[in-house]
Amino acid sequence: MTKYLKFILPFIIFFTSQGVAQNYNYNFKALEKSIKKNQISFKKVETGNIANDLGYSQAIAWGDFNNDLYPDIYVSNSWINDNNLVYLNNTDGSFTKIATGIIANDNGNSNGCSWADYNNDGFVDLFVSNVNNQKNFLYKNNGDSTFTKITTGDIVNDTNWSYGCCWGDYDKDGFPDLYVTNIGQNFLYKNINGEYFKQINEGSIVTDDACSYGCSIADYNNDGYLDIFVANWNGKNFLYKNNGNFSFSKINEFPFNTDFEDSEGSSWGDFNNDGFIDLFVTNDGVNSLYQNVDGQSFLKATNTILTSTSNNSNGTSWTDFDNDGDLDLFIANGGNQKNLFYINSGNENHWIKLKLIGITGNKSAIGAKVKIRYGNNKIQYHEISSQTGGGCGAQNDLIQHFGTGNYQSIESLQIAWPSGIIDTYTDLKTDTLIIVKESVNNGIRDLDETITLEQNFPNPFNNQTTINISTKKPLKLTLKIYNSNGNLICCPLINDQINGFKQIYLDSNIFIYSGIYYYELTTKTNKLVKSMMFIK
Repeated sequence: MTKYLKFILPFIIFFTSQGVAQNYNYNFKALEKSIKKNQISFKKVETGNIANDLGYSQAIAWGDFNNDLYPDIYVSNSWINDNNLVYLNNTDGSFTKIATGIIANDNGNSNGCSWADYNNDGFVDLFVSNVNNQKNFLYKNNGDSTFTKITTGDIVNDTNWSYGCCWGDYDKDGFPDLYVTNIGQNFLYKNINGEYFKQINEGSIVTDDACSYGCSIADYNNDGYLDIFVANWNGKNFLYKNNGNFSFSKINEFPFNTDFEDSEGSSWGDFNNDGFIDLFVTNDGVNSLYQNVDGQSFLKATNTILTSTSNNSNGTSWTDFDNDGDLDLFIANGGNQKNLFYINSGNENHWIKLKLIGITGNKSAIGAKVKIRYGNNKIQYHEISSQTGGGCGAQNDLIQHFGTGNYQSIESLQIAWPSGIIDTYTDLKTDTLIIVKESVNNGIRDLDETITLEQNFPNPFNNQTTINISTKKPLKLTLKIYNSNGNLICCPLINDQINGFKQIYLDSNIFIYSGIYYYELTTKTNKLVKSMMFIK
């Protein structure tokens, strides 16, 4: 399949499974100066601070910190005398450099940076990882385009040579946790209700000793829990499988128990649209591409343009820059080498892309959890994250890309927003980009003044909790309880006639795992949704 110019190099993976060789007939090509399709080109911006500020810059992170739907930029600098940089998006194609406030006047040997709304107040906060045994930075967004530097807790007082950082709701309790890569042992912090962070000290994920540079997250086996990959210098890389109870198992299988590289960065992306997210790793040497086989194992690709030459590669990111439905790849090189950009020429597999816009929560929808169901009960899970610092690799610019193989329709799309609202859509077609706005008709507030759904009490709870409902006129109500995957676990009310006050008691025996659960109250015309936390 030739989509651009005749200069196309074959990307072919061969492997043997029960003696059968498979050929995915995939094509990548290096970006050339002109591309015939749509005359795609780029123009270098040469005016303004954003194009002229100097510094030993290591990473950038896009984040809409003022919720105007236009992403702003944070740049981390590694020289101790250089402040880190913040640029406000003016919404007209230009940026204004922020010169006031702690976030623009702090400096350190900063390497990684990443946004997340760690307290779920609707505004994204910022973590910055520092090397040279300096304390890392955590900035709380005040909601008025200013930030407060957090100075208490292990998360900002532990010191090391911290290179990378990855936010992710690893235990699915509704609050993003943080993983930090170091020279030596890495850090894992559990977010406690958005109030403080507890350092985890057990498990190989924090006791393995290596020179760790980058990290990236993805649910590689489609079980609903985020797994973590760590890129190590002068050693074997680490892949940690999430066990679902805030513990991780180190995958000690090929190729992760054999490949010995000088790795710095990594990025997850389903490059062949088969429904299982693949992994690209940048090395000081020949880069590595690992194809995900049904979420059970990985095959190392050779004989590809992506892994054919030796480079001094650092960061990397997948994105569908030409909007043709397959992921292209950018690689940032050091050592005075040219950066690399490869165009994916695709195959016949199908795909769907989602752009989420938060309304009640942060506008970037960072922290939202997406679940799609298609085919013969096939399921994929993604979490919207901003992981672009210190060798970390984003799948793309917050647009979620799902490959669906030979399936051309999506049975259901479910989005659990950070606000607690759950939106569900059915019967969607593939091979398209869908922009989804958080529903304002779906919870948090009472849409029908004749009915009130109160927050459960106590919350959090570990034994029994109570949900109070009241109506001003007779109504038929249905109350359903879902887990964080959106799976129904019980129905305390099913079209019950309620007139006045009703108290619902929920016993702990219906909850299996600790974490966030959702209760949904529906009438004939309205739906209200709230979240609650169970601690086992």
